[in-house]
Amino acid sequence: MFENRSNGSLKIPIHLHANDDESLYMLQGEMLVVIARNEHSVEAGGSIFMPRGIPHELMKMSGALAHNLYSAHQMDLKISSRREAI
Repeated sequence: MFENRSNGSLKIPIHLHANDDESLYMLQGEMLVVIARNEHSVEAGGSIFMPRGIPHELMKMSGALAHNLYSAHQMDLKISSRREAI
């Protein structure tokens, strides 16, 4: 997880991640997130999930401060059906 602050305009071009899901939580300001051609406005206190393998981009066109937390996650959980002896 990392923290990001941006005062100017920002555009992260369309891309996708084969192995990672991503999450964005806005602390201050607003960003436009486009996921699979669907636009989502994420304001302070809001969050959005960007699933792996789906094209997405992020934009902030105003000069206002945007402050957010960003994280990427690999969700490959392996569950064993075998019981362990104690």
